[in-house]
Parts: sequence; C-alpha cells; structure tokens
Amino acid sequence: MPEYLVELYAARGDERGVRLAAERLSAACDQLTRGGQEVRYLRSIFVPEDETSFSLCEAESAESVRQAVSIAGLGSAHVSTAVPVPGRSPEVRQEGIRS
Repeated sequence: MPEYLVELYAARGDERGVRLAAERLSAACDQLTRGGQEVRYLRSIFVPEDETSFSLCEAESAESVRQAVSIAGLGSAHVSTAVPVPGRSPEVRQEGIRS
C-alpha cells in the first residue's frame, strides 16, 4: 500500500502537542478504516529545530490521508507521497559510525 508523509508546523518546545496531534491522527485513521477506507498511521517524528513534525501513513490515496488530517483537526498539513528506500531496519545497531 502507498505511504504518505504528513508535514505539520510544530512549535519548537511543543513535544506534548506533537504527541497529541499524532494520537489524533492515529485515531482518525482508525475511524476511516472502520468506515471502509484503509488508512493506517505508522509513526511520527518531531524536528524541534525546524519547528516541524512528520507523520507517516499508509493509505489507498493521498485524499484518504487528507481526510484523516481533517478529521483529526490538524489544520493545513502538507501531504506528500513517500517512497520507501531499502536499508537496514532500525533494530540493527550500527557500530563504528564516525562523523
């Protein structure tokens, strides 16, 4: 299933607000799925320095993700197609990385 990235403004010190927005988006995805549209919330990250949060969702279409964003009351989020890039899974420890 295609993946979509949801980009939202998030104030630098508002980690709690980002967490709540992610919870609302997840609940909205669940609601749409129960209604027959397959939309799945995967995860979110917060980049305080850029005052931005990103959430990743799987869905049949970008419009389904936009509906979830609307139901969650997240305002004007930017939704883009995300293309997975093969690589190591997060569970694999990467030792010896030097900057």
